[in-house]
Amino acid sequence: MYDAPPCSIVLVGNAPSLLRRPGLGLAIDAFPVVVRFNNFVTTGYETFVGAKTSRWARAENDDILPRTEAFDRIVLRLQGEREDTFRAGEAALLPKLRRDYPDAAIDVIPRRVFTDLIDTYGFANAPLTGTLVASYLLETHERIAVCGFDNLTGTPESPRHYYDAGNIIGDWTTYHEPDKEAAYLREQINAGRVVVL
Repeated sequence: MYDAPPCSIVLVGNAPSLLRRPGLGLAIDAFPVVVRFNNFVTTGYETFVGAKTSRWARAENDDILPRTEAFDRIVLRLQGEREDTFRAGEAALLPKLRRDYPDAAIDVIPRRVFTDLIDTYGFANAPLTGTLVASYLLETHERIAVCGFDNLTGTPESPRHYYDAGNIIGDWTTYHEPDKEAAYLREQINAGRVVVL
């Protein structure tokens, strides 16, 4: 893998491809900052995904479960494609997160990150949380690492997440646009700003 992490921060997606990489967990845990997404699971998967979590990146969806872990920081993705949905999500969820996680700093991904990606890459809908978090973090980090970001590849019957075989891709791709997500990441990889583990 690497003798040392290629940068200070890694974003660990939830794609099933992570389970094809025994030993990746050690490489992930070697990063100073480990960001995980939404309903991530580490218990029982440590060999593949590691155990360390520094930051929790989450969407505002109701199906995101509360966490018992302590985080240094929470990165919150609100529905940023429209001003009214962004403000409504901010008003509803931000106070709850501050109450439930008083020791964690909370970053709200600015609405302009959404609009910049939508305008630049022609998204018809909002990009995935992982793409938004990557774009947001690249504003303050010269380079980031990612793994498990290929959860929209496969057939409609393919699982989306390594920890939930019943959560399949299905018609999810009618809302999300994997080709545009991939184009954004490929551009960042080619520029040397994103390293794929």
